[in-house]
Formats: sequence, structure tokens, C-alpha cells
Amino acid sequence: MQCLFALSEAQRSRRCGEKHMSETVTGYIDHVIFRNEDNGYTVMVLKGTKKEEELTCVGSFPAITQGASIEATGVYIHHPVYGKQFQISSFTEKMPEDTYGIERYLGSGAIRGIGAALAATVIGVVGAIGINAMKKRNYSIMLGATNIPMLNAEIVTALSLTLLFIRFIKLGFTTVFIGHVTFCVPYVILNVLPRFRTLNKNAYEAALDLGATPLYAFFKVCWPELMPGIMSGFLMAATMSMDDFVITYFTRGPGINTISTLVYSEVKRGIQPEMYALSTLLFLLILVLLLLFNFLSGRKSSIEV
Repeated sequence: MQCLFALSEAQRSRRCGEKHMSETVTGYIDHVIFRNEDNGYTVMVLKGTKKEEELTCVGSFPAITQGASIEATGVYIHHPVYGKQFQISSFTEKMPEDTYGIERYLGSGAIRGIGAALAATVIGVVGAIGINAMKKRNYSIMLGATNIPMLNAEIVTALSLTLLFIRFIKLGFTTVFIGHVTFCVPYVILNVLPRFRTLNKNAYEAALDLGATPLYAFFKVCWPELMPGIMSGFLMAATMSMDDFVITYFTRGPGINTISTLVYSEVKRGIQPEMYALSTLLFLLILVLLLLFNFLSGRKSSIEV
């Protein structure tokens, strides 16, 4: 996908009188030093270029993705304080061409919603197994604590997580990922926990009596019965993660965007034709996930009856 971004008028004026020839550099965005969300002005570090190990780049871009590979066109300038910089006039985002590039691209958050949903599903299933094994009093206490992220207003959760993160780690992809997992886990537990009530404990104990190990008996006897709840929990977590804006906006760092924050940034600068297509795709994706969720929920109800 090709994205071309023009320089602002202020940057154009700074270039007046300069006779530098435009050059092209290729690399990946290692990290973003500064970004103004109002005008898109960004200072970032590009790595993997042929001439230099690290290259500081500046320019105004509607949206950038940390970890993305780009081919940028611009001129070298000398800042009186920060020294040599590359002023980008336009760039083209490139798909990764090697294994390391693919790993970096996936780690950049291009599929954040699915990744957070998968992590939340694993944690939620393990949590549901643990809660189900508790005694009645501890069961009620833990279930109530688990539901706190769902009962809290999103702004309260977002501010709490942000205050926690800025004390220990730098805001970025990791903090967004943790934030999404935090509010998605309760939805998984909410879908998986009721499935334990329909399990046939006699079949599990019979498998143990016949010589099966507890782990083997769980995956052969219990897992198939839990799968509808697990899939429902995963789909709900994926839907909530991709749809979230408030928690993402507060916990993200410079250059980190999800679909919701990307749409927000673009709309502030004026609605472009690409935004209509992106909004339509997002709507269709959420619609498909909701239809799958309703189908699995109906199937789960019919099995219980």
C-alpha cells in the first residue's frame, strides 16, 4: 500500500533557498521520539539504511506505524541543536522481505486486536479453570474481582493503567497490549465459566480410572465441551479489542496506532476517501465477528437444553 505525505508549509519555507538534491533512503521505523497528533509532525529514528546505522527523520505524516519498513524521499538538513537529520517529503510503506522483517512487522501491532484476544483467551481459560476449582466463598470473591474491568467506566480503567505504566515502563506497544488483555480477560471468563457446569464429571473420572493422565483426560473429555465457550470468549475479546478507543488512546506511545485511533487521527485532518473504505471494512469485520458469536452462543444454548 502506497502512502504519500506532503510537507507542511512551515517545513517548505525552511527548505527555501536550499539546493540539496532529493535522496531516497530505505529502512524501518525503530522508534518515534516525538509526535504532534494535531498536525502530524513527527521525529523518528530510521534503522537499516545503507548509509547510516541510525538516521533521525522529521516530517509531517497523517499516520505512521512503529516497526514498519518504508522507502522515504527527502533531503538531508543540519539542525543547530540536534545535528544531521533527514527531512522526509514523501514515503512509501513496504511489506517486509525477510523473516526478521516479518517478525518486526507482526510485533509492530498491525494485528493488535487478534493478538490481544488470543492472549486474553489463554489467560481467561486458565483463570476460569482456577475459579471453578475454588470453594464457594473464594469463588464469589474472585468472580467479583474479575468483573471489575467490565463494571468500571473505560476512562477510569484507562487512567489507572496509564498511571501504573508511566511509573514503571515506557508507553508503547507493550502497554497497549497489556491494557487490551486486561479488559478482555473478563469477557473470556464470562463465556467459559458456565461451560464447566455442563461438564460430565463422571466421564472425566472414568478416563482417569482407565489410566489416562489428568492432562490427557482434560483435553480429550473436557476440552471439546469447553470449545464453544472458548470460541465465544475469543470472538467477543477480539471484537472489544478492535473496537476500543479510550484505553488505547491513553496507553499508547508515539507512533502506535490501532484502527480506532488511526481513524480518529485522520478525521481530525479531514475525511479522506480511504477513511470510508477503512470504516466499511471495520464495520463488516465487527459484523462477521458478532454473527459468529451469536451463532456459537445459540449453539451453546441448544447443547445445554
